[in-house]
Amino acid sequence: MTEGYAFTIFLLLAEMLTSQNVAGHVISACFSSNKTLDIDCGAGHMVHITKTFYGFSPTGQCQLVAAEADSGCTFDDQTRYPCIGHRTCSINLPTGRLGINVPACGQRSNYFQLEYVCVLASSVRDICGTGQITAQNGYVVTPSYPANYLEQDVCSTTIVVHPTQKINLNIIDMELEEQGKTDCADLLYFNDKLRSITLCGQRRNNSYNMHTNYLQLELRSTSRGHSKGFWLYYE
Repeated sequence: MTEGYAFTIFLLLAEMLTSQNVAGHVISACFSSNKTLDIDCGAGHMVHITKTFYGFSPTGQCQLVAAEADSGCTFDDQTRYPCIGHRTCSINLPTGRLGINVPACGQRSNYFQLEYVCVLASSVRDICGTGQITAQNGYVVTPSYPANYLEQDVCSTTIVVHPTQKINLNIIDMELEEQGKTDCADLLYFNDKLRSITLCGQRRNNSYNMHTNYLQLELRSTSRGHSKGFWLYYE
């Protein structure tokens, strides 16, 4: 068996395993008919919100439909929802029949759409309890996530994937305590051997393209555990 063929089989198996851990869903509602959007991923699963947006439908559809997709009458929502990482999630919708203005088409939105996946909690790795990771994709969290982490410590893990793969890192959810306006009490540090990045504060669905197949992830904490931490996905 050639190396290339073996790697192809490995990727297919990895994709099959990932599909068993993740199921995609879309829910939406018109503002006049619903007050909340509610998610329940079930026992042993975590809510991963992949996209939320406001939209205007001229035909009164309560979701983005194929016939109206080309009109571009949507506006991405950048809200960081505290329920990310939990089993359940409830998102309040704007009151009244109309939502925010959609600049792309000059209309007031009349529906809100949410896209999410349910992630098997047992497939998620703790950054403080994991050595080297060699899976082609996966999830990494701080201790006790989505509850606050309590350690004042430094812990890390490294990800090493196939040499032909360059890692893409997605910050699904992050809340790391800041110190003043410019400093970090706690931080996420990552390094791909060619560059390093340090982050703190709050973020949601931010992506970083690495230059190599290697990634060092590090949590540095000096606070008293008042923050949720982070949830990362790499591939």
